[in-house]
Amino acid sequence: MTIRDASWEQRYQQLVDTAVSNNTEFHRWLRTWADLEAEVYEQGTALLRAYQADMTNEEVKRERQTFLTTRRPGLQALHDRAAQMAVEWSEHFSVPKDWRQAFMYFGVVARQAKQPSGDLDGQVELIGGELSALFSQLPYRLHGEPVEARTRAALAVSPDRAQRHAAFQSSREARLAVIPEVVHLMRRSLDLRREIARRAGYDTAHQHLWSLLERVDYTPQDVHTFRTSVREHLTPLLVAFRNRRKALLRVEALKPWDLTIDPFGGAAQPRFADEAELIERVADSLPLPGLGDQVRRLWRTGLLDLTARPGKADRSYSDFLAHQRLPYVQMRLQPTPDAVQILYHELGHVAQLSGVKRGSPFWHHFPGVEMREFVAQNFELWSLNQLPTLFTFDDAPGHVLRFYEKTLARMVGQCVMDEFQEWFYSCEHTPDQSQMEEVWQHISDQYPTGIDREGLPASEPLGYATAQVVRRPLVGIEYALAWSWAFAFVSQAEVAPDQTFSHLAEALLLGNTRPLPELLRVAGVAFSLSATQVETLHMPMQQALNRASSHRSAI
Repeated sequence: MTIRDASWEQRYQQLVDTAVSNNTEFHRWLRTWADLEAEVYEQGTALLRAYQADMTNEEVKRERQTFLTTRRPGLQALHDRAAQMAVEWSEHFSVPKDWRQAFMYFGVVARQAKQPSGDLDGQVELIGGELSALFSQLPYRLHGEPVEARTRAALAVSPDRAQRHAAFQSSREARLAVIPEVVHLMRRSLDLRREIARRAGYDTAHQHLWSLLERVDYTPQDVHTFRTSVREHLTPLLVAFRNRRKALLRVEALKPWDLTIDPFGGAAQPRFADEAELIERVADSLPLPGLGDQVRRLWRTGLLDLTARPGKADRSYSDFLAHQRLPYVQMRLQPTPDAVQILYHELGHVAQLSGVKRGSPFWHHFPGVEMREFVAQNFELWSLNQLPTLFTFDDAPGHVLRFYEKTLARMVGQCVMDEFQEWFYSCEHTPDQSQMEEVWQHISDQYPTGIDREGLPASEPLGYATAQVVRRPLVGIEYALAWSWAFAFVSQAEVAPDQTFSHLAEALLLGNTRPLPELLRVAGVAFSLSATQVETLHMPMQQALNRASSHRSAI
């Protein structure tokens, strides 16, 4: 359901025409702006939710396009003007303590407001939608014949290695078929991002995007140090996990199509009859008071949309209907441990959005991505202890081992993508496909993963060509950072769960009112990007690997 309020422009104009003469009026003006912004934000998220629910619905697609191209640019310009006024008035009136984090964002927007770019922002978002549609409707073929995505997906996890290889080739060829269009859209988005950055007074799109993400608690150099720690400490551990995988599969060389099967003995059968029972049991397991009841309400009202359907976007996603103060989740839930862990992750986002102090203004619900992912990953890690109540495993420790391997692979992949995006959004020119491939390969080579690529193309274009680069530029390294903090948190929760999650609830109440280091401190975790922090992951993973049987084979 969308709001379709025709008065937003009028109310925004009244807002920017308002005169403020004292602290009380300034604070009231801020609240009025926040309420209006919540309505406009909800319109955008409601349209995205409807579009992702059925990407083949042309009417919904047109409605979203119309909003993004005809209304959003004007609303964005008024939003930017309001931010500019807020920053100017903050020099004369007091900024409420709980708004100081939000004012960092307003400062970035105010700088951009000098040369508005709402028209370009809408174009970038449309390009992101085009990319998502491309990847959700890939033209899979097998042995020269068209094949449905679910058929190819089933072959990808077959015990028959030849079938997995065929599924890999089918996926690769389907993605290669759209690569020229993907690169074209990436190039268009880069040109737009560079112009937006220029208007905002930045030298590169990377600098501008960094500021928009409100990364004030660490620097690009800190991220370089973190990536170096991952290369030095975690890539060797990932290779060790991959060597164990190779030994269990009894193959001479580990190929990409050997990563889709579980040789660690973690095969599982669900202990729930249907989605309704799963939701009930997951809700009962959630460690924050009141969260289980919130999840049940969301599921009953369709805001926890888990059922796989034709046309539904193939992604797991959470966002906020901000005016109603309601989070929502969209994903294609399968009765597998992996999918249920993703559900726990998304419910972590629900916990974060729902945990902010009641009555808080719009912006307080959105701390930085780092904090939001830290919360979600806490729930994903916590779910490891809950899965045995939801599934009957052949070997539950084997699933933990596979999860650790997957987490290491994700962290390494996020570092590779971050390094690529730093280059991409710092380019003074618009790189072509061959340049993107060359840089991607150069970066990838610095992060060994234990996969043998002999006989495959020297440069694999499937890595950099993602919708994320356009839809959520630079976002990704926060996930890798958050894992080290999440492992530290869950290690405490396993000893004293009530106390540890009580601390998390206190941090959630603060929302976006405190810096990231303070939010983590309240949650009971130290803010750090150091090699020592990275090593907090290394120890439990290495211990799990050491305990694993070296002779077991599930194939």
